[in-house]
Formats: sequence, C-alpha cells, structure tokens
Amino acid sequence: MSITETPQSLQRAIHQQLQLALNVRGHPWRTPVLANVDENDMPQARTVVLRGVENDGHLLTMFTDRRSPKSRQLQGRPTATLVFWHPELQWQLRAQGPVTVDTDRHAIDTVWESIRNTAAAGDYLTPSAPGEPLKEARALAPEEHQLAILRLAVERSDWLCLSRTGHQRAGWGIEHPFRWLTP
Repeated sequence: MSITETPQSLQRAIHQQLQLALNVRGHPWRTPVLANVDENDMPQARTVVLRGVENDGHLLTMFTDRRSPKSRQLQGRPTATLVFWHPELQWQLRAQGPVTVDTDRHAIDTVWESIRNTAAAGDYLTPSAPGEPLKEARALAPEEHQLAILRLAVERSDWLCLSRTGHQRAGWGIEHPFRWLTP
C-alpha cells in the first residue's frame, strides 16, 4: 500500500481484510487482541475471535462467557481497543471505542441457535466460569449456556504498515477525519 493511495482505498482494503477474517479460517485478523482496563486500573489483554463486522467496520462483534472477568470488566469500564496484526501485509490496526456486553436473551438465543451444534458451543456450557479454580466448579445444567455478545463501536482507528521502503501510518475517527500520521 503506497502512501499516495487515497484514504478511501486504504479504508476499503482494511474493511476487506476484516470481512476475510470472518470467512477465512486462519486469517490473522480473525483473532485480534482485546485490551481494556480492569476495576483496579490494571491493563488486561486477551485474544478473542472476531464474529461480526457491521456498518463498514464500525461495529465489531465477539462472543464471551458472561461469567468471565472480561465481561465483568467491560460492564464496569465499557471501553476497549482491538489490536489486529497481519504478518504478511505487515499491517497493524487498532480499533478503539465503547463496548457493550449484550446479555439480552432474545439476541443471545438467536446467536446460540447458530452455534449450538458447533465445537464453539462447549465454551459456553462449562460448569465453572473462565479463570475460576477447577476445585470451585459450580454445578450447571449442560443445556444452560453462558453466552454473551461483545460489541465494540469503533470511534477511532489507527493503521500502521511496516515496510523496508518506509513505514506508513494513518488515523481517523469521530473526532477527526482521515489523516496520514508520522509512523
């Protein structure tokens, strides 16, 4: 990608990579890192699976166990950054904004119906919460899932391309339009 290309072509290329991440198993952007701050002002970061891209990449969806620490942290401090890295393109994308933890039964049941017969379903049927010591496992009926939906509304994006011929960087968001930045 050359810095002489238009902001529109760069944003289209980024959106295309996000769409590929949804549809191509093994795509590097399928598993970004979700970073946030917990209730003790400590940074937290973990890999998540990208499950949805809507509104030209302005709404990104992931799933989680509603009992997980990340769910609790994001309910208390609902902002986060998703960091995507593409080793072949040498692209980093950071998408920042508010996160909602959707526990609405109707929305979740709709998603659950689409994954209930997949290997992913087991992630939300465990008897204990993620990170909980195994000896403290709580009883849970196998049919009671613990799925929650995370939705990050992208307010700011920062793109970086590493290149031997010269790094490139751009940023855009609600507060400011697209602009080329010093890498």
